[in-house]
Amino acid sequence: MAAHWRTQDLFESDAHWEDSFEAVQGDIDALSACAGTLGSRAGLLHALTCLFAMNRRVEALFVYAQLKRDEDKRVNLYQGMLSRMHALSAQAEAAGAFLAPELLALDACWLENLQEDPDFRRYRVYLEDIARQRPHTLSPEGEHLLAMAREAGEAPRTIYELLTDADIRFPMLKGSEDEPIPLTQASYVPLLMSPDKALRERAFEAYYETMGRFASTISAAYEASVKFDLFLARARHYQSARHMSLFQDRIPERVYDNLLSTVESRLDGLTRYLNLKARRLGLEKMRWCDIYAAPAEHFDLKLPYEEALGLVADCLAPLGHDYQALLREAGTGGWIDPFERPGKHPGAYSFGSYDCHPYVLMNYRENLESVLTLAHELGHALHTHYSNHAQPYPTANYSLFVAEVASTVNEVLVLLSLLARHPEREAQAMLHCVLLDSYRSTLFRQCMFARFEMESHAMAEAGEALTEESLNALYQGILTRYSPQVEPCPQIKWEWMRIPHFYSAFYVYVYATGFSAATAIARRLFDGVPGAREAYRTFLCTGCSLPPIEALKLAGIDMEDPASISGAMDLFDRLVDGYEALGDAPKEAKA
Repeated sequence: MAAHWRTQDLFESDAHWEDSFEAVQGDIDALSACAGTLGSRAGLLHALTCLFAMNRRVEALFVYAQLKRDEDKRVNLYQGMLSRMHALSAQAEAAGAFLAPELLALDACWLENLQEDPDFRRYRVYLEDIARQRPHTLSPEGEHLLAMAREAGEAPRTIYELLTDADIRFPMLKGSEDEPIPLTQASYVPLLMSPDKALRERAFEAYYETMGRFASTISAAYEASVKFDLFLARARHYQSARHMSLFQDRIPERVYDNLLSTVESRLDGLTRYLNLKARRLGLEKMRWCDIYAAPAEHFDLKLPYEEALGLVADCLAPLGHDYQALLREAGTGGWIDPFERPGKHPGAYSFGSYDCHPYVLMNYRENLESVLTLAHELGHALHTHYSNHAQPYPTANYSLFVAEVASTVNEVLVLLSLLARHPEREAQAMLHCVLLDSYRSTLFRQCMFARFEMESHAMAEAGEALTEESLNALYQGILTRYSPQVEPCPQIKWEWMRIPHFYSAFYVYVYATGFSAATAIARRLFDGVPGAREAYRTFLCTGCSLPPIEALKLAGIDMEDPASISGAMDLFDRLVDGYEALGDAPKEAKA
């Protein structure tokens, strides 16, 4: 079982990476030479070939640099390589800036007819999207300027990541027997899951008191990120930054609005659940430092990493033997970097390029949470694998809107399988709590974040300053709306500062829509509905060859119908009923 991911599958060494980095300049020169030649069939075909060859090489370079940087953020070499990649990506984007305006100056019928030409078929989606972007495309000079501005636009995210991952130092905590316990970005949530109430309090207070000392800097970084979103939206003549973001994925804004309005009309179920959970934690009232804690039910999965990987593969049997075989290959074939180390990037993600297997970063701990995280990230990885193998490079990269579906299907399938395997009361109570907490964190919480993003951008669009005070007040108000029964505390106003997804505007809502779609798909797969596996596998292979709304319809889900969200809320309410029916744990089992 590989203990680290195998970055040499991308590039044999840093020297080979440097060789490829230098070769990109030739790609850029070749693409730049295509300017003014798009009016002929041969000229356009050559330009598109050059564009996607360049992008493919840049993608591989970027992935390698980020993987190496995230292995140990204290290594300046890889910080520098990633910084150089941001600059090179901006240069590559600028080299292709002539394409959209030049294509839009050509005869629309001619371009449409070319999409049926076998040589252009792989570029059909790209050409369709260019036509759709007509109202938002500038002159060649304007496009070139916006492309060059991209590098500056990455600065807020880079500043935030370096500040929170490298520069902020958290204090050492004391355990129940005065043993030292490190508090880090990676250990914070696991500490909040501790059965030790006092340790949860200390971790919560120490984390936010530390983050609060950097509130002015983080607020300034976030304001700069929002302002760059507004700059791009206004430069490209979108109605708003949200409109710009959703337009890229062909998502109607009503999908976002339906999501928030439907969920926010059904918050009573969340109140019921949190009150039940507080009672089973032995609390008079739920506190923010207790949100992640699990009631003591004498059930957990304390599995070594290798056993966890095997369990995940077994639980995903409804997806087919070949899917299970790929999961096992990921564990032995250098796809995964599983364990926490000093300097390593916290959390978990999946990332990859078209010409290599995907990679998964984990900070694995022997608990159920890490097992589910492993299933989640492998869902991303295998979605990428199937898409890359089924689609040509120009249509392999699936939309953000569907990116969370495959990962959440895996999580829900694992939980449903565990519920079936463990009928004992303690297991049922714990697994109900975990599935309900998945709703809390992936549906309710992400909707809360989506509300924060929408309103903070609206404030900036109205000319209001985004300061520490205004952002804290906005976030506190949303928290109160979603969870009025949770005991207030002064530190929770800073929670928004620990959410890195806010630096990719209007991304978080897809966790909620993806969760809604995934729960329905997982239930059909688990129940063995005829044709469900085949339909889902077709969806996994679609890439961006279809708009994401249409791709999900292949799996039987229509996200334009508010009933898709209501169905997820109905299941949540039934799970709360089931959790309540299990009753309280015997007194001796309480913490």
